[in-house]
Amino acid sequence: MDIIYTFGVMIITAAVLALLAQRLKQPLLLGYVIAGLILGPAVTGLVSDPEPVLAFFAEFGLILLLFVIGLELDFTKIKSLGKMSIIIGTLQISIIAAAVIGIALLLGFATMIAVYIGLIVAFSSTIVVVKALSDKGELDSAHGGMILGILIVEDILAVVGLTLLGAFAPAGESHNIMPSFTHLVELVIPLPHAAWFSLVALAVNGAIFILVAYLFAKTVLPKVFSIVADSTELTFVMSFGIALTLAAIGAFFSFSLSIGAFVAGIALSSSVVSHEIMGKVKQIKDFILVLFFVALGTLLTFNNFASQVKLIATLLVAAMLLKPLIIFVIRKAFRYSNRISFLVTAGLAQISEFSLILAMAGVSQGTLEAEFMTGAVIATLISMIFTVYIIKYDEQLYALIKPLLTPVESIFGLRAEEQHHSHAKHKPKIIVLGMNSMSAEAIETIHGKKSLLLIEKDPRKVLVHKERGVQVLCTDAFNQDIYDELVDFSDVETAISVADDASANMYFVRKIRELKKDANIIVIAPTEDVGKKLYKAGATLVLQPDVIGRRLLSDLLLQPEKVRAVGREYYAELGKSFVYQRI
Repeated sequence: MDIIYTFGVMIITAAVLALLAQRLKQPLLLGYVIAGLILGPAVTGLVSDPEPVLAFFAEFGLILLLFVIGLELDFTKIKSLGKMSIIIGTLQISIIAAAVIGIALLLGFATMIAVYIGLIVAFSSTIVVVKALSDKGELDSAHGGMILGILIVEDILAVVGLTLLGAFAPAGESHNIMPSFTHLVELVIPLPHAAWFSLVALAVNGAIFILVAYLFAKTVLPKVFSIVADSTELTFVMSFGIALTLAAIGAFFSFSLSIGAFVAGIALSSSVVSHEIMGKVKQIKDFILVLFFVALGTLLTFNNFASQVKLIATLLVAAMLLKPLIIFVIRKAFRYSNRISFLVTAGLAQISEFSLILAMAGVSQGTLEAEFMTGAVIATLISMIFTVYIIKYDEQLYALIKPLLTPVESIFGLRAEEQHHSHAKHKPKIIVLGMNSMSAEAIETIHGKKSLLLIEKDPRKVLVHKERGVQVLCTDAFNQDIYDELVDFSDVETAISVADDASANMYFVRKIRELKKDANIIVIAPTEDVGKKLYKAGATLVLQPDVIGRRLLSDLLLQPEKVRAVGREYYAELGKSFVYQRI
C-alpha cells in the first residue's frame, strides 16, 4: 500500500475515533488503538502490513517521548517532589513489580515474561489520570498532588526499567554503524560474557555516558546556544541535532537511541531555551505517538485469542485488585488518612501507556512473542476505561466503604499533621482555605482575637501552624468530612479562600453557602469570568486582580496627589514577611 495513503487513512480514522472517545469521556488513546484495530488485518485489512510503519513510529516516537520527559525532568522539579514522594513511589513500584512477578511465575509464565508482566502492572497512566483529575478540578487537591508526584517518579523508573530490560535482551540487529565502547575495550582486554557482567558493563557505560553528557552540557551547549539564540528556527533544529547526537553517543555506550535522547533532554533541561524547545517538540511527539498507537492497534489479532485470556486476566486482576491493595497498605504504613490513601489508590489503579511501550520494546527485542501485545493492549484499555469512572466517583466510592475502613485508622494511626487532638467539632468564627502571603496577614491579624480554622493541604505548613497554636485541618476543600463531621458552621462569620484552584473555590463557596447562609464568603479568582461564576455560586466578595487594579488606577488618575503615598504604602507591603507563611 502507498505510504501516503496509509498515513492518510490512519490519521482520518484516528481523528474520528478520538472524537468519539472524547464524547464518551474516554482517553483519546482508546480511540487511536481502536482505529488501528479497525484498519488492521483483524477487521478491514486496509493496513495489511503494519510492521514497517510501527517499527519507524515506535523507534522515533519513543525517542521523542523520552527526550521530552528528560526536558521536563530538571533537578529543581525532582527536589520539589519531596522526600516522601520519592521514597513511597520507589517502594510502591518495587513491591508491586516483585509481587506480580512472583504471582506470574506461580501461574506458569516464563521468567522474562513474568518480569514484563510485573513491570507493565507497576506503572500507572499519566495521560489518563491527569486528564481525569483535571476534568474534576482536583489536580491541585491534596491527593492530586501526591498522585502527580508518584507519576513523575514512575516516569524516571520506567526509563530505568527500559534500560535494564534492554541490557538483558537477546542480541539482535544493531542500529550502530560503529563499534560500541564495550567492543573496543574487548579488542584490548578479554571480557567475560556471564549474565552478571552485563550489569557491571551497564553501570560502567552509564557512568561514563552521564559524565560525557554532563561535560557536553556544561561546555558545548552554552556556546552553541549563544550562537543560535537569535533564531527560533535554528534553535529548534540545533536542539534536535543535539538530541540525536547524544542519542548516538548513548548507542556507542551500548544504550538504545531512546535512552540517549532521554539523557539529551536532561542535558538541555537547564538551558534557557528548554521551554521553547519543549513547546515545539511536544507537538511533533504527540503526532508521532498518535500514529504509533494507531499502528499498535493494527497489530491486534484474535486468531489465537483463547491463549491470551490467561494473560489478560492476570494483568487485570493484578492492576485493579492487587496493585490498589498494595498502594493502600503502603500509604497506611506511612500513616496517611483513610481518605487520602483511598483516593490516591483509586487514581493509580490502571496500566500505563508507557507499559505498552515497554511491551513493544520486548517484542522488538525478541523477548516477547507478538501475541503478547494483544493481551497487554486489551488489559490496558479495559483498566483505563474503568479508571475514568473510578476517579469520577472516587468520593462516592469512599463514602460507601468508609465504615469498613474506620478500624484501619486506629491500627496504623495518623501523621502528625492529620491528627485531631479533640474529638469535638471545630467551631470557628473565621475559616481560611489555603496559605499564601495574602492569607498570612489575615491569620496574623485574627489569631488570638477570634476563633480561627485554617484548612491547608501542605503538611509542612500545617505543622508550623499547629506549633503556633492555630487550629488546622490538613486536607483540601473537596473533603466531605469537613462539612459533615469536622466543623460546626453555626458560628462562622467569614469564610476566606485563597486556593489557586478555581474548582476548589467554587466547591468551597457552594458548601459554605449551603451550610451558613448569612456568612461572608471571600474568594480569589484568576479571571473575571471565574469571578462572575463565583458570585453566582454565592460568594460575597471576589478578589480579582484586574478588577482591583483598574479600580485603583481609575481612582488615582482622579487624585494624582495620592499616587506617591499609595506607591510608598505598596512598596512597604512588598517587604513584609509573615511568621505564619514561613516554613
